[in-house]
Amino acid sequence: CVSDGTGAQNDIGNCGSAEGYTNGMLVSDFNGDGISDYYDTGILYLSNNGKLENKSISNLPDMFFSDHIGRVFVHDADDGDADGDGDLDIFLPIFDSTQFNYMIDGSYAGCEGCNEPLPWVMLMNDGLGNFTANTNFNVPQPLSDGSVLWATTAAIGDFDNDGFGDVAVGWFQPGQSATFSQTYENSAGAVFWNDGQNDW
Repeated sequence: CVSDGTGAQNDIGNCGSAEGYTNGMLVSDFNGDGISDYYDTGILYLSNNGKLENKSISNLPDMFFSDHIGRVFVHDADDGDADGDGDLDIFLPIFDSTQFNYMIDGSYAGCEGCNEPLPWVMLMNDGLGNFTANTNFNVPQPLSDGSVLWATTAAIGDFDNDGFGDVAVGWFQPGQSATFSQTYENSAGAVFWNDGQNDW
């Protein structure tokens, strides 16, 4: 399931949509059994009695296995406790779009060649390594020419000490940040605060 990036045949039935996309790899204890597990975009291996088992399809959101979305790219990812419940969640500042002609919900986009940017995602852990997708991020919107302010670094931390995980990102091209919003003028990155309701 872990691709070498050379374009080997993607086995979506077992491995998720991750062929060639091996950024954002994480090794942490996601199911709380004291043994390290492995995560890589649409791939999840969890420990079970001393063995790592592929739990990608059963434990990750459907978005990683949807034909209208396809492979999902992140430049970086991080794990941490986003919702204050003591387990490890996963932050993905996704830099990708749906497949051409499709919207995020799988419907027709209304024009040939159109698509829709994918949102940033916090994969919320139930403590046993089952993840649901939270997309409640107030991020800069794409410009009319399709340009996106791309986050290439990611971190989860409780930066304001309120018990909830905030996220920090660094921009790929900080010099362009002001074109997206005055909020991001002269910005090499940003911190998105968790309001306590898992909205950032």
